[in-house]
Amino acid sequence: MIRLFSLIGLTTLLWGACPPPALAKDDRHVTFVAYSASEPLIIAKKNRVRGIITDVVRQIFRETPYQLEYQQIPSEKFLRLLESGLDSNWITYGSPAWHKDSPSEEQFEFSEQPLFELHYSLVSSKPAIKVSKIQDLIGRRLVLIQGYRYPELEPYLHLDSDRGGIIPFYVTSRTDAMIMIAEHRADFFLSGTKRAHWSMHAMGYSHDEISLQDFSHQIPAQPVHLSFNRNAPAALKRHINRRLGELLASDLLPRLIRHYNYGEDYPDANG
Repeated sequence: MIRLFSLIGLTTLLWGACPPPALAKDDRHVTFVAYSASEPLIIAKKNRVRGIITDVVRQIFRETPYQLEYQQIPSEKFLRLLESGLDSNWITYGSPAWHKDSPSEEQFEFSEQPLFELHYSLVSSKPAIKVSKIQDLIGRRLVLIQGYRYPELEPYLHLDSDRGGIIPFYVTSRTDAMIMIAEHRADFFLSGTKRAHWSMHAMGYSHDEISLQDFSHQIPAQPVHLSFNRNAPAALKRHINRRLGELLASDLLPRLIRHYNYGEDYPDANG
């Protein structure tokens, strides 16, 4: 079962002077932390939660004694909660590279097997400007999602364009990023390839209008895992890894990806 709470609810439930017994680490309550602006991995609209990661997590806890609760929160705010001492049974997704050298790095444990690799693409309107290396972006307007880190780009994001810098525009949603590209208010949007396909499909853009250039030769593909509290009970971590292994051995994940990226049907993960 998934219950939907607001950001205020997350702060109250997960970080209070006296955390409620329902969220103690030694019980059967698990909080699914759903990052904002992470479609199609997590999609939250009109109190309905779905998406690739959401449906995988649902399957992991389906027909088990665990009670799953859902909390939507921007990733940077969740990281601040971890740095402040949050210590409950939570599960989300991520890659080890995303948390490398961060203050919260030691609080993350990752599933034994990754879900998939995240490949990066440059999204642009047509006709596309050909980009073969990061230096080709110097002087160009690049849209980035606020809160995401790209170490390979960092040296270029803090320089003026006449000194060899990239001109960054930070937005809070992929919808805003795609609109900026479609309206020629920016040259490129750096996005995970799966996420770019989903945004194009959801917003009705065609490949006659929008171009995707693979950029994984400059920003390496990253394995995406389920991630959870390193201090979670051992039985919970074993359950997550066992059920995830079973799901990865089936055809559920590729069918979910095709469904959310290209609109193909698949059996309801709740059914």
